[in-house]
Amino acid sequence: MKPVKNSIPQGSPISPILASFYSAGLLDIFETPTNPIKIPENHACNHPTHVSILMYVDNGKLTVSSQSLDTNNYILAKAYQLVDQWLHSAGLFPDKDKRELMYYTWRKRDKISSHIDLTNHDGTISTILVGSTICWLGVHFDRKLLYNYHVTKMAAKAKNAVACISMLANTVWGLSHYHFCLLYCTCILPIITYASAAWWTGKQKHIQILNKVQNRALHLICAAFHTTPTHALELKASIPPLGLYLDSLTRHTAIRFNKLSTNNPILQQLLDNWCDGQSPSNPPSLPTKHNCRSKPTQLQKIAIFTSLAHEHIFPFLLPP
Repeated sequence: MKPVKNSIPQGSPISPILASFYSAGLLDIFETPTNPIKIPENHACNHPTHVSILMYVDNGKLTVSSQSLDTNNYILAKAYQLVDQWLHSAGLFPDKDKRELMYYTWRKRDKISSHIDLTNHDGTISTILVGSTICWLGVHFDRKLLYNYHVTKMAAKAKNAVACISMLANTVWGLSHYHFCLLYCTCILPIITYASAAWWTGKQKHIQILNKVQNRALHLICAAFHTTPTHALELKASIPPLGLYLDSLTRHTAIRFNKLSTNNPILQQLLDNWCDGQSPSNPPSLPTKHNCRSKPTQLQKIAIFTSLAHEHIFPFLLPP
């Protein structure tokens, strides 16, 4: 008998689909209407929300909100035990070096704990320190969701990429104006604008950081002097200003809202009319009163550029 090959190659497009099927059992633990975690009275008085879990292939995130950070720590520790037990039963193990903890709070009176103690399946205790930023799917989240660190990180990464392609910017034998512009738009501009729908709010501080990278690239593309006006280089290279380009990406994101099903977690963060008046199957981690505050969320700001009256494209041939 020949050995059976039951694996898939690295980077296969079917990997996310198979991972979703494989991790469905873990998601079901936190999808039940009743809270699987027994909360003592001293923590229940802080009105904690239901623990939500978000998975993308092999990346997972547990989220909970309450009026006390100690309550959050207690619930997250208990939720992690359930996750660790399920992984052990499925023959999987968490990567202990990649576990991170982050608090999101605007209140200055909150005392930020320096760590959380997690109980592993073998009974050992692991201490996870609280970081100033946390990276989730390539986006760096800070405690107040200002995204200053993320913009700085992406600008540094794009600056290194511009420095690498600068060796091709020779006016004698280097790339042509067209190919250099194409190289910038396809390789460097996506680095600068990665996940811009999450962090772009029109803040001038972010534009000032990112413009330094684009200005350097424009001078290389056009082979211009350093004193050449930036607007002239943008017209010559047919590259729009970053502020306008980021605004266009935000509007394209809003258009894609009409391609999502009503069960999508993004639409369930918006008003009820986006979900046909149905209550969300995946409630947000924040209490409902926070979602009704006068200041709109980032998703609600993006939804302004689209409407339910627009054409709705159902993303599936058959219901999933």
